[in-house]
Amino acid sequence: MRQTTYRVKGMMCGHCQKHVQETLEKIKGVEQVNVLLEEGKAEVHSNDNYTLDFEEIKRAFADSNYLIEPI
Repeated sequence: MRQTTYRVKGMMCGHCQKHVQETLEKIKGVEQVNVLLEEGKAEVHSNDNYTLDFEEIKRAFADSNYLIEPI
């Protein structure tokens, strides 16, 4: 499994954390997600045979108040 870490801006509570996690889990190739509210990070584990498309991730958050970027 491949891990990519993203900085997530705009998370303020457990509800935000859950929303970010559920959004990331819906993206093709994502196997597991660990969202760290206090650190403002999301660790995304993906299939080794699939490269996550960051543009797809940005589109998933386009209508939200969260800004996500790779670290």
